[in-house]
Amino acid sequence: MLDSIDGKLEADAAAFASGEAWIEAHLTPSGWVYGSYKEENAHPVLIPPPGESVLTVRRHYIVSGAATPRRLSEIRTTRADSAREIIRLLEAYGEPHFNIRTRQVPRVPGVTF
Repeated sequence: MLDSIDGKLEADAAAFASGEAWIEAHLTPSGWVYGSYKEENAHPVLIPPPGESVLTVRRHYIVSGAATPRRLSEIRTTRADSAREIIRLLEAYGEPHFNIRTRQVPRVPGVTF
């Protein structure tokens, strides 16, 4: 009896579980460089950020789960002493483009924005 209850709880937990995916982009004097990422149900691929990076943007997705809505969050980490430098580079290169189909930007499966 307890085994069947445990099995049902595990099945319910799996149905309501959410998958997570994330990707990082680093703003440098030469433009955006894409780095570490994690696809749903996979180990992260870790790539060291460029030494000249002034801003890192990590976009984090909750991508599945019956009871979990899809969510998106973004964390920005500055690495420059000057906000003016970051603003100048953002004006020059714009915001990072996530989930576009290029070799430099890993595609996160199941996420379309």
